[in-house]
This record gives sequence, C-alpha cells and structure tokens, in this order.
Amino acid sequence: MERKTIILTGASSGIGYQLCLKLAEEKHNIVIAARSIEKLEELAEKCKNLGADILTVKTDVSVKSECENLIEEVVKKYGNIDILINNAGIGMNASLEEVKDLDVFKNIMDINYFGTVYCSYYALKYLIKSKGLIVGISSLQGKTGFIKSTGYVASKWAMQGFLESLRIELKNYGVDISIIYPGPINTEIKRFDAAGKLVPRDDKYNRNTNVMPLEECVRQILKAIKNRQRETVMTFQGKLIPWIKLIAPGFLDKQILKAVNKFYY
Repeated sequence: MERKTIILTGASSGIGYQLCLKLAEEKHNIVIAARSIEKLEELAEKCKNLGADILTVKTDVSVKSECENLIEEVVKKYGNIDILINNAGIGMNASLEEVKDLDVFKNIMDINYFGTVYCSYYALKYLIKSKGLIVGISSLQGKTGFIKSTGYVASKWAMQGFLESLRIELKNYGVDISIIYPGPINTEIKRFDAAGKLVPRDDKYNRNTNVMPLEECVRQILKAIKNRQRETVMTFQGKLIPWIKLIAPGFLDKQILKAVNKFYY
C-alpha cells in the first residue's frame, strides 16, 4: 500500500501489537490506541525505528468521549483517516451458571461492540472523504456459539451485524468493510472470569500445537486489508461452520464441545 493514515485500537498487546509492527515496516502513519500509555509508548519507539510516523492516544474504547477524542487527535495531526482497525477486545471464561457478576456481559459489550460503534461513528465522515476501509477483528465465535463465552459470542455477533449493515449503508460511498474471523491464536487476550476479574489464558492453550501462530494471523489480516476483502475466515474448519450449521447443527455443537476440551481444558 502507499502511505496511509491508519488507526489501530487494542494496540498494546496480542494481534494489535504485532499488526502495528508489520504496518510500521511499510512506513505508514499509524495511530495506536489502548488503555496503557506505557505499553503504547514502548511500541511507538519500535515503530519509529522501523520508519513509521506514530501517534499514541490513550483510549478506553468503551468510553464514547475517549473514542471521539481519538478521532479528533488523528485529524488534528494528519488531516485524514484511511483505515480504521477495530481490534480492541476482551474475552470471557465462565458459563452463565457460574457467573457471579452480571456486569461482565455489559463490560464485554461495551468494549467489543460499542467500541467499534463509537470509533466507526466518529471516523465515518473522514473515511467517506478518503473512500477508506473499516476493519473489524472478530472471531470464529462470531460465526457460531461457544461454551463459557456467551457474553463474548454475543458481542462478536453484534459487531458482525453492525458492520454488515453499515457496509450496505456505505455501498455508494466507496467505503469498504472487512471483517476478520481468526480461529484459535497464540496470543494473550485477557478474559473475564465468573467474578468479573480479568485473567490470562492458561498455559495449556498457549502450548497447544494446533493453535495458529500469531505471525500467520497477522499475515492474513494484512492481506485482507491490502485487498479490501469483504471477510476473512482463517481456518478450513471455520469456513465449514455455516454449511455444517445448515445441514447438521447438532453435530456442530458436539464438535465445539470437543474443541473446547482440546484447546482449553
């Protein structure tokens, strides 16, 4: 790609962190947003050394005013927005029966869904002007149900519905929308437990050889961005999900239970 102005939320770790480094190698103007300014500044130094122009903006995407401020800071410095990557997200690791604090559901929705809504809303007029691209980093759990993740799955389905509807609204404006559906990835996304506390993934998940390397995930995201792909489903099994749901939904439920035991417990 020629030099673009790119906003990347959730940049302080995981997919966002590695994606930022790869974009920096192409020397774009990159705006990185997350709640930890210390981690953002550390990442910014690495990206500057790679030749990118970097702006760090401390942002909690669940707060509407902070998303508005993020867009204002971008436009103040660069004057335009070409690509918005809605990557900020939080997971869940508790069944509904186990949940002790129902605020878990609201907190997940505020970050995973409303964060996408807020950032897209405030960036929209600039993206229309540039005929830009909105990217949503979802999950295979945005395609089907998954145990111990009811709140997370609901938030990703909401994100998908919002972005697919927005795509139709923007059809005549030249703005494209790309939704990314990673499968199991070797990354450190944090999750809410039954008490509403943030916990890391356990070591069994991270050691699993069937988990996609983070580098491969980022490679596929970059390809989707450059080609402005409508959607990217990252695994062969993921591509089968809509067809299996159509012809054998009960079988799919059983396979998901097996996958949970294989990857998580």
